[in-house]
Amino acid sequence: LVISSVNLVRNVAEGQVTDLAERDALMYATAFQKWGFSVTQFRRLLSYGNAKWETFKAGEAIFQAGQNRDLRLVARGNCDIFDGDMRLLASVGVGSFLGVVNFLDRPSGQDCPFGTYSRCTEDSTILTWDSDKFQERLGQHEELRLKVMRALTISLADRVLSAKDY
Repeated sequence: LVISSVNLVRNVAEGQVTDLAERDALMYATAFQKWGFSVTQFRRLLSYGNAKWETFKAGEAIFQAGQNRDLRLVARGNCDIFDGDMRLLASVGVGSFLGVVNFLDRPSGQDCPFGTYSRCTEDSTILTWDSDKFQERLGQHEELRLKVMRALTISLADRVLSAKDY
């Protein structure tokens, strides 16, 4: 976990991060700050799509194949993502999104064209948004929607590029 000390000091001096709960501040610093989100924008995202924090034990499924309808972000821990045939597609950790393909394809009215399954490899905390409600709220704020889409697209591209290791 590497957080730029310059950015952290600047945010504390500006009173931004200190206004967040500890878990929210950690999530902001590890996942959202690098994408250029302000603390205010991050707070707005937390208020969208009925965002909720969920905890999972090691070995527990985050979602079963074909049941991943929500956008998620790993806040603590690690998980493996498998295809419908239970082949390992990727191992992801803090700051990684889950459900990106389904979220990006949501406007088409279609569910994700392939089933995936995700299981925690250690005790984990996951931030989950209801994708339909999240998309609806983002539709009202174009600048924020574009930042989210950019972060998700780059995250997905990074995962595809790293998949050559599997």
